[in-house]
Amino acid sequence: MRPGQTFFEITRNCPLNCSMCLLKTELKKKGKELAALDIAEIIISAGNRQVTLTGGEPFFRKDIDQIISRLSNANHSISVLTSGISNNALDINKLKTVLKKHSICVSIDGDYELHDEIRGRKNCLRDSLLFINNFVNKMNVGVQTVVQRDNINELKDIVDICARNDIHRLTLNFERYNTPAEYESLCRLIKAYSPAVNPERDLSCYITENFNVDSDYIKGKIFETIRYGLKLGVLVFPFPYKWALHPELYYEREFIGKNCLLLKNNSAYFDADGKRIICTNIRIKRDSEVGKKICTDISSGKLLPVCKRCCNCI
Repeated sequence: MRPGQTFFEITRNCPLNCSMCLLKTELKKKGKELAALDIAEIIISAGNRQVTLTGGEPFFRKDIDQIISRLSNANHSISVLTSGISNNALDINKLKTVLKKHSICVSIDGDYELHDEIRGRKNCLRDSLLFINNFVNKMNVGVQTVVQRDNINELKDIVDICARNDIHRLTLNFERYNTPAEYESLCRLIKAYSPAVNPERDLSCYITENFNVDSDYIKGKIFETIRYGLKLGVLVFPFPYKWALHPELYYEREFIGKNCLLLKNNSAYFDADGKRIICTNIRIKRDSEVGKKICTDISSGKLLPVCKRCCNCI
């Protein structure tokens, strides 16, 4: 089964310490990075033309232009997910040339003080905006925000930042697995696959109070932000829309099967070593026994029961 989209973590290098990062253990691993053209060939062999390059921080690879150029020549559509904090050795002019037909999506989670606090780096937003302004009006630039308790009341500030910097697309992503019901639902799905799984040991998610606010309040803030964005010429996309508005139903397959925006979105994820890995929606630690088993099964082309929440829903 060929994927609908390919995600590749092209580097483990990252200058940030984001509070919501689920890859902190993974990013600490050492080792030689794959060559740029080797990464491109793995992506091409996955058989899908929609590609998202992530990290770490993808723009910390000074040869990222080689990856993009090779994929572009193979008629792939590319999006780069970035913090906007780049390697000083990066050739911006060369990058602008190869990215002309593609897009970047920059993470912004609040105003200057809040964004820097969430991302764990002083002057992070300032540097991100400097990076963005190298590209505005020259390519397709968007912003994504991870909505959480700390910034649920600051979404209009992010819309303002987009408008001031001539950015017209804002995607709202949402922290998940935050209620006991969601967590228990995930545990049931994983245990059905591997009864020996220990959630406290093997899952990279947990019940958290980080987003412990009323769902109706969240909905109100979402629609308020959408309306405010329209006034300023910024299109605001909550994603996934149905899950964002009904977080209590996130793991209910009957609901997702009828409403999921990712129907038959058979995605492929690769780590910095080029190994097929678990997608970010499963939240199993990759180095756990069940994580290794899932990676092996996915690499052999199996669609796991837990995957059917998102991929190839029926």
